[in-house]
Amino acid sequence: MKAIERVLIAGLLVLHRPDWLFAQPTPTSRPIVTAFQNVNLITMERDGVAQRQTVVVERGRITAIGAAADVTVPADAVIVDGTGRYLLPGLTDAHVHLESWDGGRADFGDAPLYLASGITTVVNLRGTPTFLDWRRRIQSGELTGPTIYTSGEFVIGPWGPELRDASGRLVVGPNVTTPEDAEREVTAQARQRVDLIKF
Repeated sequence: MKAIERVLIAGLLVLHRPDWLFAQPTPTSRPIVTAFQNVNLITMERDGVAQRQTVVVERGRITAIGAAADVTVPADAVIVDGTGRYLLPGLTDAHVHLESWDGGRADFGDAPLYLASGITTVVNLRGTPTFLDWRRRIQSGELTGPTIYTSGEFVIGPWGPELRDASGRLVVGPNVTTPEDAEREVTAQARQRVDLIKF
């Protein structure tokens, strides 16, 4: 069965906020199978709300969705009673800035806040090697947080803007002046394996 892309369920956080969601993961700290029973499901794949549904999640992937009476729940599943509640795919914040100078907490300390708000994916539009490391740590399960897609440093032409922090220190400014400069910068960022270019 299709896993509704690679989305974790935001309702997991709305319905059931156990300590394991906000603790640093360990191999035994998260249940392997969770079943949301008798829940009102908003799938984003069709109009309306499917009522009295069961959703089974195994190792972070949706493995079964259907009428509560029709879905077999594994015996070892953690059961979440969704009666009168709603479950929906995780949300994406498609324009964030994770920099600490812009108010973010160090070492992605804001990650639990994104998850608690149902945001399971963020698109960061000014990246540094630190954010690439956070992305890797989240993918490996070492850090709990939303999936990160990130650009590298801004690619700013000679007449582009300058951004300064609260103290007036120049944080970013023009860094390319010729097509060759731009090609070099984009190539360097591609080697860092950024997800997108922000210009």
